[in-house]
Amino acid sequence: MGNAVLQELFGPLSNDLNALADLATAVALFAAIASYRLAVKQMRNDSYIKASEWSINFADTFRAEVLPRMKLFSFVSSEVSIYAQAVMSLSVHSLKSFSEKEFISIAGTSSSNVKQGLLSYLANSENLEKAASKYAELAELHPTIFTPVDRASIDSETFALLFNKTLTELSNYLEQLSLMVNSGLANEEVLYPSFHRPFFRAVNYVFPFLCSVNNGREVGNYSYTHIVKLMEIWGEREREIDRGVQTYQLKIDRGYEINKEIGLKVQEPSAVSKLSSIIFGIFKNNN
Repeated sequence: MGNAVLQELFGPLSNDLNALADLATAVALFAAIASYRLAVKQMRNDSYIKASEWSINFADTFRAEVLPRMKLFSFVSSEVSIYAQAVMSLSVHSLKSFSEKEFISIAGTSSSNVKQGLLSYLANSENLEKAASKYAELAELHPTIFTPVDRASIDSETFALLFNKTLTELSNYLEQLSLMVNSGLANEEVLYPSFHRPFFRAVNYVFPFLCSVNNGREVGNYSYTHIVKLMEIWGEREREIDRGVQTYQLKIDRGYEINKEIGLKVQEPSAVSKLSSIIFGIFKNNN
């Protein structure tokens, strides 16, 4: 109907007008597609920028809040042998949840034994003096993190309270940071290279005590589940890297063996060379 009207009104020009209309429609369609692609690209860029901002937030929080608190646990692990053995026995490949049974099977001891080992250490006056001095030193370096306390007033009970306070804060920060990654706010792939090892170390420090918190609870009611989830994600990533390294090493070793075999074959004289040597020797002797 529209074409007939155009034919009647414009006569010979109607075909050209139809072509122009089709061209305009095609241009509008391509413009809409291009606009859609730009919108999608902008959304992706916005998402990436937002993830980058959260990743920076993760990094800043980890450096400002987690690393300083880890110093106290590093000191305790260097002083309390049973705690040091427990921390050293843990690895990202073995941790599945903050379960007392799992901890016992991995570390060969219980979380209550670790806590008792710390209390036994503090019962010694020389050890208590050393621990109090260390805490006072950390409080001087990080007054906003460690509660400033007169070193002379720190007894075993006070140190235990300060230690538990730091433990709770460290665990909460690790859970908060894990939630940022697990929810997709922070870019897990960007953070992994720089932070997975110190993150694993921090989790190892708190693991025995969090198992004690979860002891007696049902599996579905465990605390700090986001830490466990991030451990699984980064643990699998580390295992993939380990497998890749092993495969690469096998290829190198196999390549060395092949080159060695080729070298031996090249060095070994061929039958023609042996025959030539014999003929040359006979000819030389006859002369």
